[in-house]
Amino acid sequence: MLPEELSLVTAELIKFLIATGGQCPMQLLKFDRTMYLEGHFLMRDRKGKSGRRMIHVVPLTPLSQGCLDWLDSITKDDPYPFLASMKVIA
Repeated sequence: MLPEELSLVTAELIKFLIATGGQCPMQLLKFDRTMYLEGHFLMRDRKGKSGRRMIHVVPLTPLSQGCLDWLDSITKDDPYPFLASMKVIA
């Protein structure tokens, strides 16, 4: 896929993934807005052999916070910040 074919939301997702140290995209897409807090976001993940659910705190860098702030102008009414709904942006 060429860069000009990416949706704005997908482009911000890729930038966010890089800015947060390469978090797993499938996990990020599962988390709604309540997991994104000021200065960090929370990931619930099954860790280790026991598969016990653990909370992983990921700090937000200025770039990743900027991605979330920009996405608010597009997906603010959606429960998930990276929801790639088809919206026309003027």
